[in-house]
Amino acid sequence: MKADDFFGLLHESGIRKKDASHDNLQDFLKLSPSFPDLIVLKSIKRTLEQMAENEEFMDAIREDIMLADEHALQQMDPDEREAYLAELAAMEQEMEDDED
Repeated sequence: MKADDFFGLLHESGIRKKDASHDNLQDFLKLSPSFPDLIVLKSIKRTLEQMAENEEFMDAIREDIMLADEHALQQMDPDEREAYLAELAAMEQEMEDDED
């Protein structure tokens, strides 16, 4: 598959914000040094499978963190909890502002 087509497809699917190629990924997926503009679909499949496994692992970690945070919040007195939640909301807003 042509690399330009692949990155265009990622963009159309909403996976990437840009349709420009990602040099490191293209280098990893390329057919050979002689054909740097062609990528191997088998490598893509393997990479996507690894990404899915990593996502499942990260979801489990996020769930554990959320449970621990919920437990910690239950242990706080109401005033301390309110201050902590306000601080979290401010940090989230700051992160959103930085993304824009």
